[in-house]
Amino acid sequence: LTVSCLKHPLAKNQIFLASDGADVSTSELLRLIGKALNKPAKLIPLPKTLFHWIFVLLNKQSFEQRLIGSLQVDSSKANRLLGWKPVITLEAAIQKTVDHYLSEKK
Repeated sequence: LTVSCLKHPLAKNQIFLASDGADVSTSELLRLIGKALNKPAKLIPLPKTLFHWIFVLLNKQSFEQRLIGSLQVDSSKANRLLGWKPVITLEAAIQKTVDHYLSEKK
């Protein structure tokens, strides 16, 4: 997307978001990371109300929204104006990131 923004005349003074179009929940993101690590994600389902009160008690309300809020990014503007399409899927990007992390860890 960066290269498209540098070259395309319609990109001047615009803000674009990049996405492969896959909207995932935090738990789904953790499952994808676990899959890439070949380790199952160990998730414990909690009601949102309980989750909220845990953050209130810890005085971390701002963290609550970042953790359980929406991860949706709309890249339709980049698609429409620049003809930009993602070159990698979310799953492939996570796998690539995990592989790099594991190779650096050695």
